[in-house]
Amino acid sequence: MTRAAIVVLALFALCAIAAPAVAPHDPIAQPDPVAQKNLPPSVAHPFGTDEFSRDVLSRVIYGARISLGVATASVLLAVTLGAAWGAVAGFAGGALDAILMRVVDAVLFVPRVLLLATLL
Repeated sequence: MTRAAIVVLALFALCAIAAPAVAPHDPIAQPDPVAQKNLPPSVAHPFGTDEFSRDVLSRVIYGARISLGVATASVLLAVTLGAAWGAVAGFAGGALDAILMRVVDAVLFVPRVLLLATLL
């Protein structure tokens, strides 16, 4: 099951990277704002069109580039900060290690949804 998920994710990533070659239409083109407005899925537009007659599949493919870029950047930031935090705690040891680990415990204790709801 894990291999299947990796294959699907790799296909999505390759599709997003090759968006200009894979997307069937220009994602921002508005060919006929009246006749092609809100079309249902068809052979020409597999996901249909939106209210501005843009092809939804093309917009999803191009949108995947942004989503995967943001996800990659957030993972790299989290790994970098987590590794640096752990390295400082591991090399320092003693009281600083205990303090840094209690800070991590406190951050993990607070549910993110509750924190975001409180901030909003």
